[in-house]
Amino acid sequence: LTIDASASSLNLTGGEAHAAAVRIEADHADGGIDVDYGTGGMAIDGTGVLSIDVVTTTSDSNIKSAAGVLTIESGKTGADALILSASHSAGGVKVGAGTGGVQFDVGNSEVLNLDADSADFAAELSVVVNNVTNSTSNTTGALVVDGGLGIAKDVHIGGLVDVDGRVQIAGDLTVQGTTT
Repeated sequence: LTIDASASSLNLTGGEAHAAAVRIEADHADGGIDVDYGTGGMAIDGTGVLSIDVVTTTSDSNIKSAAGVLTIESGKTGADALILSASHSAGGVKVGAGTGGVQFDVGNSEVLNLDADSADFAAELSVVVNNVTNSTSNTTGALVVDGGLGIAKDVHIGGLVDVDGRVQIAGDLTVQGTTT
């Protein structure tokens, strides 16, 4: 069956008050649906739920824009306004990007920017590690850094300080309490 409206619009309208008022289905096991459109774009407008369910065990599913920006936007309020979920117990979420990196914005402020060289946090952002694993060596603990550590401001340490190497102090040394 071919329906062609080469010189005019083609309107397919279902007037039934039913979730499947208009249904396009390729019901053969090897069937598919191919939708092509021109530079005018494609709009899917509705007031109900939009569900795209793909059941496959043999290949990946893709949503992509070959040349332009791909925007996924939610108008809902709350922390769950947009959810990316890998629902399988062994699933994960992978974010890949080119040399432009990945930027996370909250409100109108960039709070985290990840690129090939660094993770940059906004100046007003505090980084809190809630893992309470104690450190027993320089390779254990809640935060382990393989390289050096540069800190521009004061440091307050609530537990024992254990140094495996030398201690070099460039300024004055003040000791409160007893030394042993």
